[in-house]
Amino acid sequence: MHNYINKLLVITLTIFFSLNISSCAFLAKTAMGIKKPKIMNEKLHARYLKKMKAPTDQAYLIDTNYMHFLEINDTLHFREQKKNHFQAVQAIYYGHNQFQESWFINCYAPGFPHLNWNIENKFAAFPPKTAAPLDSLLSFDRLINHASPFKNHEKHKIGKTEPYTVVFIWNRFMKKIASDYIKFYLKI
Repeated sequence: MHNYINKLLVITLTIFFSLNISSCAFLAKTAMGIKKPKIMNEKLHARYLKKMKAPTDQAYLIDTNYMHFLEINDTLHFREQKKNHFQAVQAIYYGHNQFQESWFINCYAPGFPHLNWNIENKFAAFPPKTAAPLDSLLSFDRLINHASPFKNHEKHKIGKTEPYTVVFIWNRFMKKIASDYIKFYLKI
């Protein structure tokens, strides 16, 4: 009987892992109840921002072309950069040029589920010392071109009036982590 249970467990795990690494991964996700996330509209986005006590005057919605742009880049040369840009929670600091001067990504912050964004006291000065490796895959202009501002808001331009621009990317999948970062950021 014990041998039968072991064989059944091995078969079950083999099927499970085969589904997850094969082209049938969507079947495994469906079986586990994972659904494709719904795209947020402006009203829902504003409601979440209000709950998180985050400002809405410079809020944007990223369109689906952002993900497409990341997907079409050469995986051989940009594998790590693509992985970083796909992360659910990011804070990107831009100065007067088009590329990041500092970058914080959820996967570089230890301490799940309460991430330590200030690892190694990186926020001791402004701009904070970067936690993620900087790259040139996605300029500010390219990022902002994939975003739509809320009604009655103009698109932001780098280096016009402010010395720094902070872009915060989040989604509902990791809303709690995003909310924790906003609270942390507003305190510093």
